[in-house]
Amino acid sequence: MNILLKIHPIFICLIIIFGCSNENSDAVDFNKLIKPDFAFTTYFLNCSLKNDSSLLELESFFSSFNKAKKNKYLGSSNLFLYFPDSLYLDTFVLNLVNTDEENTYSNFIKDLSDDGFDKLASCNFNTDSEKGIKILSSKNLIQNENFSSEILRCKYKDGYNFATFRVSIDKFTEFLDRKDFDYEVIYAENENSNNFLWINNFYSQDYSKYILENWQTSDEALQIKKEFTENAQCIDSRFYKVFKVI
Repeated sequence: MNILLKIHPIFICLIIIFGCSNENSDAVDFNKLIKPDFAFTTYFLNCSLKNDSSLLELESFFSSFNKAKKNKYLGSSNLFLYFPDSLYLDTFVLNLVNTDEENTYSNFIKDLSDDGFDKLASCNFNTDSEKGIKILSSKNLIQNENFSSEILRCKYKDGYNFATFRVSIDKFTEFLDRKDFDYEVIYAENENSNNFLWINNFYSQDYSKYILENWQTSDEALQIKKEFTENAQCIDSRFYKVFKVI
């Protein structure tokens, strides 16, 4: 895992597909319209390096952590490091994804502390969990351990929720199947509010070129943007370089 890559700022906002549709309602599972079939629990922890710590030390720590704890969490949890797409790399995000019904979050924090993580960085561990699901994935996707990601923090407008754009998401999946582009979308929802995360993961190095050529000036993008603004509004959008630890 090489976390010392030079990160170039990319000023791109991929418009995501939301919509409200009543077409083919009889063909859609009613339970899916009410609630997503969540597949995992996820935690996003905002962290910062301590003044006397370095990225080299952080890389060394997680390399050792991987070797020591990989078998313990294998099959039930994944850990990712998110570095902001900026020139300043003193902050990062830890993302724990738990696919097991047993909550491993407290054990994960204890293992980090026992291995000396507290000496290198400080994190906001008092964060709410979110339920997540992979809702879009391109055909024949090859998932690399290092990839680019865009996280949009959004909020539903009054009267709108996941059910109101489920059909449009299915339409977008069909569109994606016709494209040769390594891409997936993760949806994570705070069940106690109208807030949600829309996460675009890009596994192609030339993803910015693809977006420019296929989305920013296309008729499809304009229609998608219109449907999106009818359902939700996004607070912000941030790009990251992501590295899988476990």
